[in-house]
Amino acid sequence: MLPNLLPWIRKNRSDSWKRRVGTNLIINIDEASLCGVPIGGRIDDLSHLGPSDYFSRGARSSLVYSRKGLNLICSGDRLTSIFAAISRRDNLRPFPGRWTFGLREIAISHATKQAEILGLMGAASESWNDGQEIALLFQKGDRDYQFLWDSSGRLLYIVVEESVGRLC
Repeated sequence: MLPNLLPWIRKNRSDSWKRRVGTNLIINIDEASLCGVPIGGRIDDLSHLGPSDYFSRGARSSLVYSRKGLNLICSGDRLTSIFAAISRRDNLRPFPGRWTFGLREIAISHATKQAEILGLMGAASESWNDGQEIALLFQKGDRDYQFLWDSSGRLLYIVVEESVGRLC
C-alpha cells in the first residue's frame, strides 16, 4: 500500500527524475514538442531534464525549470503546455536551447521580429496590442501558439499548448 501513496507524499513529481548531462534542449515548433516529447505526450518522457525547481499540483500541474527558461504544464501524466522564456522573465532565465521548424534549425531570440514569426507560421489567427504587450496567436490543428513581445519589440516568451477550442 505504501508505494501507491508515494506520488502523493512526494513534494515534486520530478524529484526522482535523473538529469542526463549533455541533454540537448530542442523545441520543435511545428511538431509542438520539447526534446521529442509532443504536446499530449507523457510528461515522464522528459525525466532526463531532472528534478524541476518548482512544482505545483492541481488539475493542471506545473514543472518550472528556472535555469532552462521552461514552465511545463501537465494534466495527469500528459504534457499539455510548453512555456519558454525568450527574455528574462520573473524567475525564468531565457531558454538556452535550440529551436527547429521541420528539419531545419531556426534562430529565435529576444530580437526576433513579428514579421519573422509571421513568415514562419503564416497568418495569425488573432493578434492584439494593448500598448504594453503585442501578441500573435496561431491555431494549427489541435495546437495553439502564442508569441508575446513587449512594447519595445523584444520577444518575451513563446507558448505552445493543447488547443481547448479557444486561442491561448
